[in-house]
Amino acid sequence: MKARLQKASVKRLPGPVVIGGVGGSGTRVVAELVKKLGFYMGVAESRNPDRLKKNDNKLLNGKDFKRIPQKRHRILLRQCEKKMLHSKKIDYASYVGWGFKNPTTHLYLKSLKEYFDSLKYILVIRNGLDMAYSNNRRQLYYWGSRFHIDIPENRKYLPVAQLDYWIKANRRAIHEGKKLLGNRFLVIHYDRLCVNPKKEIKRLAHFLGLDLEKMNIDSLADIIRKPESFERYKKQDLSIFNKKHFRAVRRLGFVVNKTK
Repeated sequence: MKARLQKASVKRLPGPVVIGGVGGSGTRVVAELVKKLGFYMGVAESRNPDRLKKNDNKLLNGKDFKRIPQKRHRILLRQCEKKMLHSKKIDYASYVGWGFKNPTTHLYLKSLKEYFDSLKYILVIRNGLDMAYSNNRRQLYYWGSRFHIDIPENRKYLPVAQLDYWIKANRRAIHEGKKLLGNRFLVIHYDRLCVNPKKEIKRLAHFLGLDLEKMNIDSLADIIRKPESFERYKKQDLSIFNKKHFRAVRRLGFVVNKTK
């Protein structure tokens, strides 16, 4: 008789808080904020400077989740939990909780929810027209077929495929997140975070159950900087998109100013 797989026996910190989104949406910045708010995000022990810079947790590989049946996802999640929290170097008393950032996690929200009883999930979403012109297309190439999106032969139309992926992936993530997690699911609009960081940081802190009076909002807001790519779509010829694209971007909460 097969032994039933048990969750990892780990020292307890509240969590996890998981951060994801389409690649290039600003998940790194949000993960940095969550770290500053007192959460152990599992990257402090890394010797890889790129991993530290991106706040990325590489213990969960999106390719692995695509490769194996969903019923086996819990094995990967158990391994991640155990490796992150079984460390003698962690001073548990110095953290208010734990979590991790991995962009592709929005694609397997159901598995996360089924394994982690106290999961909170943050979906970071950036203006789809800016995302259409991002060079970060790994999710499109690897997961686009899941949303019936073909990679165009003519590179001129790559932004269209990228925007189609952004629309479908975020619609799915928001629908799944609200259905599965309710008030334990939060959408952070990266553009709003850049324009009004104090307001969005307060929303984040409230979501995490933290006492606003015990934190320095001004100091946290100083972390936020508009990237050079902010509103880059305004410099592009948007005629390759159709009315449905613009309508979808607006419905997901973004202003579209076609200035060119």
